[in-house]
Amino acid sequence: MRTCNHFGITVTHIKPNEWKGNLQKIFEMQNFIRDKNDSDILIFADAYDCLALSDINEAVNKFTSMNCDLLCSAELNCHPFKQFASRFENIPRSSKSRHIYPNTGLYMGRVSAIRHYCNSITRQQLIKDYTFNNGRYSTDQGRFHVYYLARYGAKASEGAEGEVGSTKASEMEEKVGRWAERLLKKEGKDEGLNIKLDHDCEIFQNMHKAPWKDFSFESGKLRNNALNSTPSFIHFSGNSDRIHNREDRVLTDLSDRIIFFNQNTHEKGPLTYNKAFHKEDEINQRK
Repeated sequence: MRTCNHFGITVTHIKPNEWKGNLQKIFEMQNFIRDKNDSDILIFADAYDCLALSDINEAVNKFTSMNCDLLCSAELNCHPFKQFASRFENIPRSSKSRHIYPNTGLYMGRVSAIRHYCNSITRQQLIKDYTFNNGRYSTDQGRFHVYYLARYGAKASEGAEGEVGSTKASEMEEKVGRWAERLLKKEGKDEGLNIKLDHDCEIFQNMHKAPWKDFSFESGKLRNNALNSTPSFIHFSGNSDRIHNREDRVLTDLSDRIIFFNQNTHEKGPLTYNKAFHKEDEINQRK
């Protein structure tokens, strides 16, 4: 909330009475937008691990320039259905960015488009199709992957086994993959909506597997130097906001730095300290 308050962003917290897994995010959004105008623009952000980097007008202006109805953030990791990775890789796009997989921790769009997405299948069917592990896990992100691929998806590459560099799929992964393919096959394809992914992180930046050395503060803004973009929101997906070998979350430190550099536009500096990476193997990959 500190960064939202700093940039003058009014936030509505959607608080379910009982948390029943990530599909709850779709159900709560259905309720929230019930009385909203179709032409309104709405930004959704996970409350747990997202920070604001600009005021709302900057984000909305970027969105309207993209000429789409619904924009979802994109990341470097294909989750939860790794088997869909090659399908996303084969979708034609102008950007050379590797941020090609949707992450529903950040998205925005016209209420009409969000309503269409949330109501595209019944609640009962959502629970049946996107809940597994004996009801202990449900996936709104998996639902968006199927929804998007049914409209824009390419065929999987021959022999594809998940994201780039992945090893042979385990028996469980193969089972989930077959299940995901069945979901995609039965998904209806409709025309009319223009849905895009924020490949170049112009509005939304996901940090899972992103090298922190690519980011710096300059002229009051956080810049992704690899993509030459200045996002408006940052999402520390995949617990990427934790310092390696420590339990401290670094969002408090990051909030301080965002506000400091925004108030002191002549200053320059890195996103945060070098130890703030997700996992040790990722640290080794970046050396």
